[in-house]
Amino acid sequence: MRRLAVLSGNFTLQTAIAIAAENETHAANIIASLGQLVAKSLVFADISGSVGQHRLLDVTRAYALAKLDESGEREEVTRRHASYFRGSSNRPSPNPR
Repeated sequence: MRRLAVLSGNFTLQTAIAIAAENETHAANIIASLGQLVAKSLVFADISGSVGQHRLLDVTRAYALAKLDESGEREEVTRRHASYFRGSSNRPSPNPR
């Protein structure tokens, strides 16, 4: 949860894995953890569209940011966040117009 705190808005499962997972093996843990957070109402999930969207609730995000700072992981997670979104700006849009 603390690693997801760098995401200030909606995010997909793919984004959560890219930001929070340390490697492919860890990705399965992220999927399971995200499901548990949704079940506990700490993360909002909107699965009405073709791609599910998630969002940390504001209070949850504030708590998670504090925990991220305490863990000493914020710099690394922020770097992954920047790298992911820098790369996504170079990817073609799924529905080009």
